[in-house]
Amino acid sequence: MYNFSNISPYVRRVWDHTAPDPFIMNERELFDYELIYIKSGKVKINIEGTCYEGTEGCLFIIKPRQKHIIHFYDTPVRQPHIHFDFFEDSLSPDLYINYTIYEKTDPKCLHYFRKNILDSEDFIFPNMIRLKNPLVFEKLFFSLLHEYENNLFFHNLYCKGIFIEIWSFILREIYYTENMDIYDKFQEILSVKQYLDDNIDSTVSLDDLAEISHISKYHLSRLFKKHYGISPIQYHTNIRIDHAKYLLLYSNMTVSEISERCGFSCIHTFTRAFKNKEGFSPTKYKQTARNS
Repeated sequence: MYNFSNISPYVRRVWDHTAPDPFIMNERELFDYELIYIKSGKVKINIEGTCYEGTEGCLFIIKPRQKHIIHFYDTPVRQPHIHFDFFEDSLSPDLYINYTIYEKTDPKCLHYFRKNILDSEDFIFPNMIRLKNPLVFEKLFFSLLHEYENNLFFHNLYCKGIFIEIWSFILREIYYTENMDIYDKFQEILSVKQYLDDNIDSTVSLDDLAEISHISKYHLSRLFKKHYGISPIQYHTNIRIDHAKYLLLYSNMTVSEISERCGFSCIHTFTRAFKNKEGFSPTKYKQTARNS
């Protein structure tokens, strides 16, 4: 999937629209991206030959140059939507919402079609998502709509920030849809992480964590590593080492005292764990950091 950490979005249009009567929006291709949220009612959307039926809580993502037809057949359909670019550029303010297909678009305007960064050889971004937490999306959407409609000072910056929240929420929804095992046990995994964060001054075992989470230690270790990329015990060791680094720099405690404060059984265990993570001993780290 594309790395979205550096996006600088341009929010072109935000609209809380209700289609009161049945109608069909003819085939078109967009210059930009569009999010269509079904708050109530039912729609059928044909995207590149695939037909999707959207009901309350569904979110559609239409990508640039995707041929699509929208059929509002169970009206009224309330469908808040957003048109946007992932990256603002000199063309963004002039780009309008296109209602024709590529072949019928004015040749002078063909350069308006944005690059589709959502799809790659490794990952095809879904066109429809059934949101697990639609109320979160609605809260964010109406916050964005408020900024867009009221045109307050620095509203463009606010719109960027809120849209990034919206997009981050969507990425999480996709992640949890593809990792239902984590989603089903997410609160338990989170409670384990919180316990580890709160107990950097002691040694913790997988048996302790299994008792807290009510998940077998092997299943817990697998889920935790799948979500955070590291085992719970290694995560705990790392945050204890990070705390030790802080104490080495900003306290007058000895290495032995810091080892005890961070819950290591002895200074040798502490030194070995420190060297495994940082590449050198606690004493060498303290000397190097304070002399730099």
